[in-house]
Amino acid sequence: MAFAQKTSARGGAAALVACCIVATATAAAATARIDLTATAAATTKFPHFWEASVGSSHAAMGLRVDWREHLTMAVRDCGFKGIRMHAIFDDDMSVVFPPCNFPPCADHGGHGIPAPAVYSWYNVDKLYDFLLSINVQPLVELSFMPQALAGCRQGCPTAHSIAVNMTACIYGQHYMEIRMPPGHAALGTHNGHGGGTPKFNGPVVLDFGIWHDLIAAFAHHLIERYGEAEVLQWPFEVWNEMWGVTYPDPYMGLFNASAVALRGVNPKLRVGGPATMQTQHLQDFVNRATALGVRPDFVSAHLYPSDANCSGSSSAGFPHASEIDCFASVVKDAAVMVAPLPFYLTEYNVGLSTSSGLDLNRAAAFITRNAFLLAGTLDVFSYWCFSDIFEEMGLIPTPFHSGYGLITVNGIPKPAYRAFELLHRAGDMRVPVNVTKTTAAGGSLVVAATVNASSGGEEPAAASFSWRSLQIFASFYSKEAGQVDSPLSQGASNLEVRIEIAHDASISLPATAIGHRIDANHTAPINAWVKEGSPDYPTAAQQEAMMNASQLATESIVVAKVAPGLSAIVFTMQPDSVFHLQF
Repeated sequence: MAFAQKTSARGGAAALVACCIVATATAAAATARIDLTATAAATTKFPHFWEASVGSSHAAMGLRVDWREHLTMAVRDCGFKGIRMHAIFDDDMSVVFPPCNFPPCADHGGHGIPAPAVYSWYNVDKLYDFLLSINVQPLVELSFMPQALAGCRQGCPTAHSIAVNMTACIYGQHYMEIRMPPGHAALGTHNGHGGGTPKFNGPVVLDFGIWHDLIAAFAHHLIERYGEAEVLQWPFEVWNEMWGVTYPDPYMGLFNASAVALRGVNPKLRVGGPATMQTQHLQDFVNRATALGVRPDFVSAHLYPSDANCSGSSSAGFPHASEIDCFASVVKDAAVMVAPLPFYLTEYNVGLSTSSGLDLNRAAAFITRNAFLLAGTLDVFSYWCFSDIFEEMGLIPTPFHSGYGLITVNGIPKPAYRAFELLHRAGDMRVPVNVTKTTAAGGSLVVAATVNASSGGEEPAAASFSWRSLQIFASFYSKEAGQVDSPLSQGASNLEVRIEIAHDASISLPATAIGHRIDANHTAPINAWVKEGSPDYPTAAQQEAMMNASQLATESIVVAKVAPGLSAIVFTMQPDSVFHLQF
């Protein structure tokens, strides 16, 4: 996320609870028809692309026990297979030791250029060993610049440290810093002379020589420890949202050095970028990288519905801003722009403002609909982030404070977590659905249905699908009106939804199906927290009450036989809610 965008206000989520409890009026029914008699050619594959990665805070948090417990739980319930986190090279990971910490404390060569840094991979190994032990692979964000490489010579005043100004060592600035010591040559040569030497027959890096050496040493170590076959599966993404840099320069120099270093170790290592906010600069990045001879293996970006793309106006150059599903439209445009390269959305959630509903059912509705709207568009769809164990704004103890995580600091799953849990159950094939009313009652309805490709069971004809693996997902969602206060479905009505299922006339569906609701009254742990007085430090009993309230609400839903070969299910949805059915 863009550093300046990250805001939080205590009590923000609690203040929203009152505005989004049950709406009273019910709109006319929307009807969705699911065809289980359609030929197999009408189905589409449905890979769980949203499970490829989930976001985290800075890498050092991965050394904490509670962070690991939360991730293990999310992997078990939601099926996440990868993780992206900031700051693998930050000083709290102790990757680079300033050479002045080791005698003699002197410049290398006496020209204001420090001696080569000393690398330590101990904490990196501890983190990655754990991830692989729970079958999670890192989506490696190459960030940020260690103090020792950014010119911070704490405790060792040299001509260089004086030249670059010791204020660079203030906490929070060093990882935004990308300057290289003056006189350093290209590609990490340390004699302070010349223009450097190309590697792997690639271009000469004009800058970032010490960074190149760090990345090359990092890649060598990973392959040595985890094996080539494993590490070749990991994507390497250069930097995060232009933190401390500008585009195109010096970012393209940073990307160039990173790509040269990685491919110099193994040309099959995958590297991409630019990891920009608001899907900025994507086509230009591809063009510039290609011109440098370091064409990316994938393109990455970030987007939030609270970004200007969707909270601005059409007149201001944001053509989809008025759409309820603006987010999906912007992502699709970006994917087309960079095709045929794979497109990774490596950060998103329901919005960065405290009124976005991060702790509420609204986030679940947003996640569910976009998993289906963006199917076939993205290769990676990495939610930011899995836990409120998150240090950038300080570790906030309040369970519901509009934190970005799927799980509170106390380990309570939020509605968004339960949405991913339901999506994890989805089949690997989508079947045709025709919705006759997609916008109603102040919101928009998306209905999707999945089956398993090899479901077994009762198959009356080769061209038919078995109902046994059928799962139905409905998301009723209203657009966030920018970042104004309380945008959540005010004045919107409940929506009656009718699901018609066409199937082979020779079979009858069961009399009931299992339904799950995520709305303001169901699967809503924040309600239990408010009922307990909204404690900052809940007791064990209060945490148990919140955990119980976070469980998926289950109910029996009547399946009516309308005619031979046609069954129907009717249910009512609150604004910004999810309904899930399985047989």
